[in-house]
Amino acid sequence: MSTNDHQRHFGRIQADDVDSAFVKTSRLVVGESGSQVGDAWQSYTPTITNTGGALGAGAAVLGRYQLVGKTCTVYFRFGQTAGGTAGSGSHLISLPPSLTPAMAFAPGAVGAATLNVGGTLSVGVVELNGAASNVILRVGNNGAGPSIWGSGFGPLDTATLSASATFTFETI
Repeated sequence: MSTNDHQRHFGRIQADDVDSAFVKTSRLVVGESGSQVGDAWQSYTPTITNTGGALGAGAAVLGRYQLVGKTCTVYFRFGQTAGGTAGSGSHLISLPPSLTPAMAFAPGAVGAATLNVGGTLSVGVVELNGAASNVILRVGNNGAGPSIWGSGFGPLDTATLSASATFTFETI
């Protein structure tokens, strides 16, 4: 196709030999204002649970995700201004609804995380929690090595606490 043909066919795809399996699993939109791969970002409200805690009174939870084929990218943010209950165990963050990780093996790092407890910022990773539909944050604990966000480090009874994460995983 010549340059003139490209200009004349802009915004349309001529496919004489298309692999139908690829077309069915991917979304590509090309238009005059640019291109987009995947679906638009979608909002969801993540839940934070553990084995005996509650969110603080001033808690705000924000989540959004985008699917590109079978790849899901998630952004999560949690902010708390008043203490709740410390709970016990790890704080688990739910994945977007109806999405199951393809990884049915041991947990592994899938993204980056931050945790700010009373003004002390810690960084770390996001891990899929086994075959469950949630993740945990494992962050540096004031020089004591990585710790899971939970009742022992960053408990939900802390008045000023924020957590955020961005992670990517394959869905089934």
